[in-house]
Amino acid sequence: MTQNHMDDVWDGDDASQRALYGELRVFDDTPRTGTGRMAALRAVPGATDPEIYFYDLRDGVMRMELDYPGYLDTLLITKGVIGWQYLYCRPELCGMGFVPLVKGLQEMLETFPALFPDHDYTDLRARLQERL
Repeated sequence: MTQNHMDDVWDGDDASQRALYGELRVFDDTPRTGTGRMAALRAVPGATDPEIYFYDLRDGVMRMELDYPGYLDTLLITKGVIGWQYLYCRPELCGMGFVPLVKGLQEMLETFPALFPDHDYTDLRARLQERL
């Protein structure tokens, strides 16, 4: 986490964004796709439970409603479907970057319960509905 500074990739639009981006360390991205989406830890000295943020080039940076273990658990449940992170960002922040992902998220929630019957996808369905 000492490398992969978010501010190495994105400058931000103002001083507050630049300060935040300087504290974010990217840990999940798709560098060869050019999607402009990534997840990062907010690594500040003395923090024992770092905050998790999702960045989409179209919507900016959004704090997620997950901690790091929760992120990893949800990544396994969603099988990394593109844009699943939006389901854990505040609904009012889901903008232009979210719109093209809706169909894929709906397909995930229609298909996965049959493929993976041991997991209850009710919470993810509710989260998607809140954002539509």
